[in-house]
Amino acid sequence: MSLILVTAGLAAMLTNWFLLRIGIHAMWMRYPIAISFAYAAFLAGIWLWLRYVNFTQNPKGKIWVPFAGVLAVAMVVAIYIAVNHPAASTLGVEVTAAGAS
Repeated sequence: MSLILVTAGLAAMLTNWFLLRIGIHAMWMRYPIAISFAYAAFLAGIWLWLRYVNFTQNPKGKIWVPFAGVLAVAMVVAIYIAVNHPAASTLGVEVTAAGAS
């Protein structure tokens, strides 16, 4: 169980560090993304632990639904920030209006 918590903490720290390295310096932008990745890592750890102890009360695998939702939100927020952040040009991301020439 402590390994799950350590993994979630490391996921948050590594996500925060990566976002800082790509030029997102505002904490209010970095922390929600880091928390989302930590939550996703925590849910994945719980899922693996339940599979390890042979918890078969939910055989259809619907435990992935919250994990997939958190991961989807985190990815959408990360893409939005990467596209709209001033440092996006260093990432090779270009945004143009549809039909603009």
